[in-house]
Amino acid sequence: MAKTGKKHRRGRKKGVVERYLRPLPEREAHNDFRSAGMAMRVVPVVDRLHEAGVLNDNEYRALSYYRDQASLADRSPVRSCCDFSVRGGGGPGVAITSALIETGRLERGMGPLWRLCRAVCVDDVELSKWCESQHGEQAMAARGAHLLGMAALELKYAAGGIVMNCA
Repeated sequence: MAKTGKKHRRGRKKGVVERYLRPLPEREAHNDFRSAGMAMRVVPVVDRLHEAGVLNDNEYRALSYYRDQASLADRSPVRSCCDFSVRGGGGPGVAITSALIETGRLERGMGPLWRLCRAVCVDDVELSKWCESQHGEQAMAARGAHLLGMAALELKYAAGGIVMNCA
């Protein structure tokens, strides 16, 4: 006699989810993932830096706030063809416009370090990959630890600029 209870169905469903909704092996090799219900979510670089102790709590909060605002500002103002809700106006929404203004203000506060912050926080580029793109592979091979340390200090300094602007 086969089991038909809820426990049996839940166990079977979990195996299906783990088997079919995993990221591609190429993607798993480059990113860390967390479970987000049925889907897998990429762990942002900022979260990994905070867990490693590179960023303190205030810097982490500031960079996470910048990440949220920049991600919202990068959204498309065009509605989906599947969205039949009634909305007024033809321009971008208030939330997107506000995020654009706030992102511009935060990036002006960071000064020339906004490129590093955007790459690490929004585009999820690791510090080593960013240093390699800025200085080249030979420089990373010769003095990689020094360049990574400088990039981490620049990121902390930029986060301090965000904290001062938010205060």
